[in-house]
Amino acid sequence: MPLSPLLSVVIPLYDKRVEEEACLESWCRLQTLDRDSFEVIVTSNGEGPKAEERVRQYLKSPDRLVARPGSNMAGLYHAGAEASAAPLIFFTELHCIAEPECLKELLCYLEGKEMAGACVNTYGDYSNVFSSVEAELFDAMFEEWITQNTSKKVLLRGVAIKRGPYFEAGGFRERYNRLCDGLLGARLEELGYELGYAEKAKLQHYYSTRYSQLLLPVREKVVNECTFRLEDTTGLSSRFWGVPSDWALRQNFNPGRGRYLFARLFQSIALKPGEQFRWSPETIQELGYLLKVAGFGLRFRLVLTWLKMARQAIKCWRWQEPEHSCFCAWRRPHRRILCARNPGRNDLSLDPGSGSDFHGSGAP
Repeated sequence: MPLSPLLSVVIPLYDKRVEEEACLESWCRLQTLDRDSFEVIVTSNGEGPKAEERVRQYLKSPDRLVARPGSNMAGLYHAGAEASAAPLIFFTELHCIAEPECLKELLCYLEGKEMAGACVNTYGDYSNVFSSVEAELFDAMFEEWITQNTSKKVLLRGVAIKRGPYFEAGGFRERYNRLCDGLLGARLEELGYELGYAEKAKLQHYYSTRYSQLLLPVREKVVNECTFRLEDTTGLSSRFWGVPSDWALRQNFNPGRGRYLFARLFQSIALKPGEQFRWSPETIQELGYLLKVAGFGLRFRLVLTWLKMARQAIKCWRWQEPEHSCFCAWRRPHRRILCARNPGRNDLSLDPGSGSDFHGSGAP
């Protein structure tokens, strides 16, 4: 029996989509890897005392439940990493169920390789058309990610990172919560570390089943990205994610600037007709645009986007069958969500970098 575990499995008690028992049983009782070779660490912010009681029955020494009151998702992951005793830390989600061979295949893949870790293979649970569409979109992005560098492989649904590189790169940073995976991946890549892809190590991921489960994480992620871009003094955000056009031109949506430009343009047309500016469909359109900016700033664009999303959501509700029609209807609001909350995604790209997936993990 090893003196200390080879691997620590970290599971935050956060974002439940299936019963905790199904997730914990797959890790604590059904793995074919010698049970003394790994530990399971469940982290909680104290918001689900009943769930904590249900979880405890699956944990045995050296497994443990770590309390971090008030922590967000990234803080819970980092608390688990700090509490871990193994040289390899495996991060996963509460709505993921591991196959019995998952951990054994992961260690077999990493054996003898000079890598900082690896992400695992995942497949989706399709409880409704909405979730199957999201899974199809993620799978399309994932095929790209596994051929790319380390920054795209820090996927919270299932990634193993060696203890040393994890802490050297700063770990999951609570301040940037939903951006924590993409940020850690970028830091690891910048430090020269490599993550692989353990294809034979598999787990099942339960996707969102309705819009309400998707909108809040995306909104939080973009707030976190904007915060990081404002505070980033190293240029990491520009090097790894570029500079979105909306971010570079964000002052154009300042209401004060809009009022100033509207007043100047209106005066030029009204007081000096026939000179540099004149009434035309183009100038009227520009005045209308500046008036919206002056009154609402960027909010008017968000309102228009939400209205378009609502129209597509109604189509999704009506078109439960055939699935192809639902896919086409769902894909448009999915992309609009990313554009509305992610600066510079005017091309309606499926890959916001990230975070959700998103810079990092993609779809929630």
